[in-house]
Order: sequence, then structure tokens, then C-alpha cells
Amino acid sequence: MKRAAVVMAVVMSGLCLLPACFPHDYIIVQTEKNIKDAREYCRNKYTDLAVVQSKEHLDKLMKLTGLNSFWIGLNRDTDAWTWSLEDETYYGEGDTKFPMWEDGYPIDHTNYKSCVMMAQNGKWKDDLCGNIHNFICYKNSTEGTSETSPSFIRVNTLMTWDAARAYCRNNYIDLASVRNQTENDQIKNMASNSWIGFYRNSWRWSDGSEDVFDNWLPETPSSDLDASCVAIYTGKWANSRCINTRPFVCYNRRTEMKVVKVGLKKAGPSVDMEELGEEILNMVRIPKYQAQTGRLIPERP
Repeated sequence: MKRAAVVMAVVMSGLCLLPACFPHDYIIVQTEKNIKDAREYCRNKYTDLAVVQSKEHLDKLMKLTGLNSFWIGLNRDTDAWTWSLEDETYYGEGDTKFPMWEDGYPIDHTNYKSCVMMAQNGKWKDDLCGNIHNFICYKNSTEGTSETSPSFIRVNTLMTWDAARAYCRNNYIDLASVRNQTENDQIKNMASNSWIGFYRNSWRWSDGSEDVFDNWLPETPSSDLDASCVAIYTGKWANSRCINTRPFVCYNRRTEMKVVKVGLKKAGPSVDMEELGEEILNMVRIPKYQAQTGRLIPERP
């Protein structure tokens, strides 16, 4: 009868790729850096700037730091364009992805919030939301007639994007959404650098994960055009200029350890089972994780 050997191997689980799925440790760095240098430091030595996805994460972080103000990894999401009208039933498949950008747009303004206007040629341009333009409201389909296409109305009063949206919502439904070429052409005939409902006002974490934990200070994010990065002030988010320097917190992703049983069958008399088992263990052996510091400590020989 052929002998069989069993090797117990400890491996690291990598099934979950979202930061929130991993337990992780925070590392406090007292040296003050701007956000770019802080991010580079964290990525070189650990995983990234701190991600805080829950009240539990926040409580853990605040107990460790003892700091009043420090950088975390939250920053503006320059790709998160969306429509002001949030009614999902209004949009069919692909309707929210209809792009009509003018060449060279969108412009990557340094501010986190940017809004869109339609030019006379029907192309879209992003602009600072605090600038003033006339705007196009969505008035809904014409009731009591056979017309089923949505109707739009131009308002000639000059307003900021936020004021225009408030006006449209108070008097009609919302700022105009553009779902297809037909609607774009319809609005083009009345637009002259007019606000429509497309805008960007979103945040994400430095490692690419979405911001799902709302923890902003009252009246933040502020309207400072350069305040595109986020620091913690007394346990709450506040946006700040990225060139400012302050202490920061990194995080290190901790993966779970699992035990895998591997059965080996002896194929011939020349095979040394103990030597083969040791060779396999060497192939899968991974440095131990020291949770107290968040550092990887190499396996001792």
C-alpha cells in the first residue's frame, strides 16, 4: 500500500477585494506632509491613506491618534458625473451615459464640485457652479395631449447652478436631463451657455473605494475651490486645501489566515516524503503579520 503524507499549510485569504471586507490596522504618522506626499508615503510603506468606512472604524481610529486634525484618504471624485433628477424610472438603459462634451472638456478644475452648461452648438462644457448662466428646466410631458416627449423651458434669469436647480424644483420638476440625441437637439434650439442638470459633487477614497460613510461637519464640504482633500477635525470630515501640511494616518490591510490540508501520495521509493512536504511549505510560507504595529515581520529561519 502506498503511503500518503499530509502537509498543513497556512495561507492568506484573498477572496474579498473591497477595503471594507478586510480588517486593517491604522498607522499614525506625526510628520506633517501635504496630501500628495502623505499618500506617497503610505503607499510605499503600507497600503494607502486611511480608509474609514464605518463608525466602528472611526472609533478605532480616534482612540489611536490623540490628534485633533490629520489627513485621511478621502478626496474628490473627478469622474462621478450624475444628473440632478434622481428619479430612476425616468431613465432607460444607457440614458444616464449620454455624453455630448465639447472638445477639451470636461476641464479638470481643482475644486471638487463642477456643473455643466450647454453651448449654442449643443455641446456640453463644465463650469464653476458658482458662475451665473440662464438655464433649462424640465417641465414634464404635456398633459392632456398625444405628445409624450418631455418638454423643457428656458429661464432667462442668470443664476448659479444651485439656485437654478432650486428654481426648477420649485416651479417645475428639475434642471433638464438629456437622455438622447433627440432631447439634446431640442434643448440646443433654446440653449445659449445654459445650465443643465449634469454635475459632479462626489468623494472617494484614495485607494479607489466609494465613500459610503457620511461623517461631514455641519456646513461642509466648504465652497473653497481648492479644498479637494479631507482631514478629520475632532472626529468629523472637513475638506481642506491639499497643499496644506498636517499629520496623517495610513492603513495596512490585514488578510485572514486559513489552514489548508494537502494530501501527498508517494509515487516511487526514491521520493522523500518529509523533504517534499517541507519544500511545499516553503513555497506557500508567508511572512507573519504583527498587528500591533501594522508591519510585516519576516519569518525567522
